Amino acid sequence: MLRNKFIFAFVVIIIAIQIIGMAPLLPSLVAAHFDAQGHANGWMSKAAFFYLYLGIQSFYCLLYYLPRQWLVRNNNKIINWEYWLSPEHQQKTLHTLRFFIQRFSLVSLLFMAVIFQLAMQANLVSPPQFNATYFLVLLIAYLIYIGLFILRFFKRFKL
Repeated sequence: MLRNKFIFAFVVIIIAIQIIGMAPLLPSLVAAHFDAQGHANGWMSKAAFFYLYLGIQSFYCLLYYLPRQWLVRNNNKIINWEYWLSPEHQQKTLHTLRFFIQRFSLVSLLFMAVIFQLAMQANLVSPPQFNATYFLVLLIAYLIYIGLFILRFFKRFKL
């Protein structure tokens, strides 16, 4: 768990450096949406772009620190919750759920940081050109991760 927290803190610091370093380099109107070939087809102000980025990343940071009480209060949404949250299993179950949630939010935080970095790099040239190949590779890797995450989650909580 400590390793996850160290990685999380490192990623948050990298994101802060990314924003501080890239903000002055971007134009006041930023390409924020791209077609399949990487051509810009949606624009927003630089401020709105960074607010969007911070909003998305803040969501994953909050998810990372999802309070343990929330997990206990929402226990009826877990399959077979009577078993998993019985006194003899509750501590391990809550620990495992937090681990799964933290891993998912950490990977998602990294994924979004790289995607936004690609978008920022696309805006450093005129006309903006998004690297659709990198995006596709990252998206496939992220979807594979989510699929494996779901399989592992259900394997862990089968009864």
